[in-house]
Amino acid sequence: MSKVVIITGKAGTGKSTVANILRNYGYNVIEVDSLAHSLLQEVKEEILKEFGAEVLDEEGKVNRKKLGEIVFKDPQKITKLEQILHPILKERIKEIVKKREGDIFIDVAIPKKLSLYPFADFTIVVTAPPEVVVERLKKKGWPEEKIKAIANWQTEEIPEGKYYLVPNIGTLEDLERKVFSILKMEELWNEKD
Repeated sequence: MSKVVIITGKAGTGKSTVANILRNYGYNVIEVDSLAHSLLQEVKEEILKEFGAEVLDEEGKVNRKKLGEIVFKDPQKITKLEQILHPILKERIKEIVKKREGDIFIDVAIPKKLSLYPFADFTIVVTAPPEVVVERLKKKGWPEEKIKAIANWQTEEIPEGKYYLVPNIGTLEDLERKVFSILKMEELWNEKD
């Protein structure tokens, strides 16, 4: 019986690192952020109506960075963007999950807002202390203003159903070990690797 697993965690905790580890071992991972990014062009007209032409790049496409700069400064604008994107995003994810062959991992920052918990067999929540998160995001080149805005937007979320907390404060090998111990417990470990 194949399983659906959510991987979640705030920005800077290492959620995407866990997703990459799984991808490198041949697991099927849906990256919700990329999926949302690809949907931006589909809802371009609604985005233009709501946020104006300054969100477009030279080629007339919705520029994710420009859009992010506008919405993360204003919680009401984040809500507007979510109202445009989330219904379509939820449907896309549901379609992918239904059509899957084998186990699938969903790399997502906001599973509750997208009503994804009911689809999951369990959730992996990647955590890290706030000071470590800030340090990691600074190393990625994020300005302080953006770090604060994202921290305020990403509220603490208590997962629904079965979940595992994975503190990410050590080496990549430590993180890998923690993830694979969960996969072994859940009988999802590919011994072939």
